[in-house]
Amino acid sequence: MKEIRLYIYTDAAVSSVDRAKVSYLLSFVKDGVESGSRTDHMAIDGNQKAATLEAMMDALARISDGNEIPVTVICHCPGVIQSINQGLYRKWQANGWKNSKGDEVEHADKWERVVKLLAHKTKEVKATPPSDQDTPIMKKLGAETFDPHSNIA
Repeated sequence: MKEIRLYIYTDAAVSSVDRAKVSYLLSFVKDGVESGSRTDHMAIDGNQKAATLEAMMDALARISDGNEIPVTVICHCPGVIQSINQGLYRKWQANGWKNSKGDEVEHADKWERVVKLLAHKTKEVKATPPSDQDTPIMKKLGAETFDPHSNIA
């Protein structure tokens, strides 16, 4: 089975906007073995969700169009994980980037770009927080002290 894993680490604060580092590893996996990867690092002004979405945009742009391989996003951002797994971004798109309360979705411009990229890059996307086995990758991406069981958000 083929899979693309997108690991994202950021030191951005959960809610306050500040200068933050974000790193990602885009890993192509076949039958449980990595067959290629790409790592990148950037600095942004934003919170955890903005940093995670920026990394997603950059990484998704590197995937070939028309790809049938499922993508798994591994990150610490509960808002991104929930939005992906519950398909909230599809509802927001249909509602003109408004949430169920009628308010504009936080980082609607970034979500809109992510949705466009997903439409061209993959048929299936899911998200999950990092697990114990992801510890070496998260440390490689910049997490000096990483505990997969900590409640980051």
